[in-house]
Amino acid sequence: MMLKSTDTPAKISSDAAGCTFQSTPYPVEISGSHYTVWDTAGLNEATTVPAKDAVTNAFKLIQKLQGGICLLLYVIRGPRVKEFTIKNYQMFYEGFCQKNVPIILVVTGLEEEDDMDDWWTRNKWVFDRKGMSFSGQACITASKGKWKASRQVFAYEEEYQESMGKVTRLIKQHALKQPWRMDLAKWYKVAAKGLWNFVAKIFDWPLLSYCKALTDALKQYAGFSDKEATTVSNEVVIEVKKGA
Repeated sequence: MMLKSTDTPAKISSDAAGCTFQSTPYPVEISGSHYTVWDTAGLNEATTVPAKDAVTNAFKLIQKLQGGICLLLYVIRGPRVKEFTIKNYQMFYEGFCQKNVPIILVVTGLEEEDDMDDWWTRNKWVFDRKGMSFSGQACITASKGKWKASRQVFAYEEEYQESMGKVTRLIKQHALKQPWRMDLAKWYKVAAKGLWNFVAKIFDWPLLSYCKALTDALKQYAGFSDKEATTVSNEVVIEVKKGA
């Protein structure tokens, strides 16, 4: 992770099962200001995840973020915009944060572009067509490339340094001065409904299986009583059936 204060690389999962909403915090200092960047895995097209795991990990993530959120950094790899690029945007920006937190787009893997920013010029229309808007965007490389012994420099050193500058400037410019917070009980309900609306139908989760997982997670992670958890689960069922 290029913004981390240490040289320990961020973990990347290439497993077909994915690691839904699992997250790792990294302390970052930018121009004297201190931030915690949560590196969070979303859903990808190869993911086949049980409802229980998705609900549980989503609620664990909410617990970690209860201190508030200042900014969403939505990192994707170019050049193609995939269906799950849209679903993750909807889940985190529209679902979890209800459009209350600025979101910036960071597109990686563009080191072979003559001008990395040209990628956005060519592809902005794709995001516009999908209804995805951002407070800002950075077209970057997150890799220095191979070491070139003859020149005593990494292949993409210049592009990498340029990329770091782009991302740090966007963070300073768009991060909220006061973190946005939602009441935890309300946030759990929002997440529960959002998981169904944006994810469950894709993976064809049975409604009863989803609601059992939701009830268990509400009791275990949100501290809801049996009655409260069942009530929320039933509300989700009613809303799903209305929208069917």
